[in-house]
Amino acid sequence: MSAARTLAFLACALCLTASARAQSRVATGADVLLRDSLSLIRGARVGVVCNRASTLGDGVPVWEALRAEPSCTLAAIFTPEHGLDAAADNGREVPDTLLGNVPVYSLYGGTRKPRPHMLRGIDVLLIDLQDAGARFYTYASTLLLCMEAAAAQEIRCIVLDRPNPIGGDIAEGPVLDTALRSFVGMLPVPIRHGMTLGELARMAAGEGWFAQSDRLLLTVVPMRGWRRAMHFSDTGLRWTAPSPSMRTPETAEVYPGICLFEGTNVSEGRGTASPFLRIGAPFMDANEVASRFAALHLPGVDFEPAVFVPSARAGASAPKHAGDTCRGAALRVRDARAFQSVRTGVMLLAALREMYGARVTATPFLDMLAGVRGLFDRLRATRAAAELVASWDEALAAFLRLRAPYLLYNA
Repeated sequence: MSAARTLAFLACALCLTASARAQSRVATGADVLLRDSLSLIRGARVGVVCNRASTLGDGVPVWEALRAEPSCTLAAIFTPEHGLDAAADNGREVPDTLLGNVPVYSLYGGTRKPRPHMLRGIDVLLIDLQDAGARFYTYASTLLLCMEAAAAQEIRCIVLDRPNPIGGDIAEGPVLDTALRSFVGMLPVPIRHGMTLGELARMAAGEGWFAQSDRLLLTVVPMRGWRRAMHFSDTGLRWTAPSPSMRTPETAEVYPGICLFEGTNVSEGRGTASPFLRIGAPFMDANEVASRFAALHLPGVDFEPAVFVPSARAGASAPKHAGDTCRGAALRVRDARAFQSVRTGVMLLAALREMYGARVTATPFLDMLAGVRGLFDRLRATRAAAELVASWDEALAAFLRLRAPYLLYNA
C-alpha cells in the first residue's frame, strides 16, 4: 500500500472512530428537549431549576439556551445548594439574585421549596440537575420539594434527565427510616439507589411520597443512549462539577460510602484537592491504616498511605481538622463496576474503630446520613460490619421490586 493510500486509510479509520464515538454519546434530557421536543414548552413562561452543571452537550448552560430560545420565555431560575455557580460552601445559605432581568431564586437560603410568589406567572417548571447517585446528595431533596410546589400550584413539571454517574444497576445500603427524614434524606430509598433523577421523580409521584402528588402534571424527558450499566466515563459527556467537592466522576464513585465519615471525627478529605478520596485523622498512622484497609480485600478499590492537611478553600471554608496533619489512606477505584461504595465505607469505619477504639467518635449526623439509627454502635468490629451490610439485603430486594415500574432505561 502506498504512503498516500496508507494515510488516506488511517484518516478514514479515524473518522469512522470519531463518528462511532459521536453516535454512542449520551444525549441528556436538556439536549433532547431543545433539539426536538420544544413543543413541550412552546409559548410557555418557563422556570428552570439548575446550576452550572446543567449544560447542553456543547457546554452551553441550559438557562442561556432557554433565554435565547424564541419559542418560550425564561421567567425565573431556581438554584439548589451551592448556588447557580455550584461554588458555595457545603451548608452555606445562598441569597437570591438577578441574571439580567431574570430573577434567580435560591432554594438554599430563606426557603428550600419554591414559594407561590416565585412561581407566579410560570406555566412550566423545568428541573435539570446533575445528581451524584446518593440519597443524601441534596439535589434529590430539591427535586422532591419542587415537585410538591408545582403540584400545589398545578404547574406542569418537566424533569430533564441526566446520567446517574455511578450507574443504575447496583443499589446499596439501608433504606431510609422515615423517622430520620431530613434534607439529606427525604426519599425512602437506599443510600445508593441506582436511579436517575427522572426515575426518582416518577417513583416519588407514583408512590405518593410528597403532598398532593396525585395533582402533579409530571413529564420526564429521558436521555438517549444511556444504559443502566453505564458509569459517567461511558457516556461521552463532559463532567462539570455539580458542587464544589464533587470534582470528578471518581469522587462520585466513592461518595455514597465515604460521605458517612462526615458524621465522625475522621476527615473525609474536604479541604484538600481530593475530597472523599482520602480519609484520616491526626491520631492515625498512615502505613498502618492503608495496610489494614488493604487486608479487607474490598472489591474494585486499592489503598495507599496518605498524609494531608485540610485547609480552607473554595467550597470548604472550615474543613474538619483544618491546619492539622492528618494521616490515613487514599482510595483509588480500580474497577468501578466491582466497587461497592457503601459497603466499603461501612467496612473502613469499622476497621478504624477496631484500630483506634474510643478515639474514633461520631455525631448524630451519622444516623441522618445512614438513614438508620445506631449505625456507629454496630460498627465495633469488621465482622459485625459485614453482618450489618448483609442484613440490608431483604429491604434492598423489596426496593428493587418497588422501583421496577418506574425505570426508564434498559440494562
